[in-house]
Amino acid sequence: MNPSILTSGAGKRDRLVMRHKIAAIVAGLLVGFAGVLIASAIRPSGELGFAVALVLGVVAGALARRPIGLVGLVFGIALSYPAALGLGLMAFLGEGWFIALAIIVCLATIGFGLVILGLRARTARAHAG
Repeated sequence: MNPSILTSGAGKRDRLVMRHKIAAIVAGLLVGFAGVLIASAIRPSGELGFAVALVLGVVAGALARRPIGLVGLVFGIALSYPAALGLGLMAFLGEGWFIALAIIVCLATIGFGLVILGLRARTARAHAG
């Protein structure tokens, strides 16, 4: 590796971009993991549970502010189910547990996407005039 790349302006910019991407992934992961654990402790039922999943996506999108944060959010939600089972916060969802998890992920993705699209639209308006 050429050492001058590490000290050049382009190298610094690349490291900064990578830090922002990692921060977005970690923010999504923490919101997904902690959010599902907290929601499991509250035990929302029915439509309220769906609204919590949507809000989880909105919060993750607002904190991550980058589309790559969705990867962390999905992994955080997926990791939270076994943790919630182990802590006794959530009952076993039966043989179709992955369907319930997929619904939570889909709703969180919708919330995340709405925030990211809103941020992109706001940025485009700011650059336009």
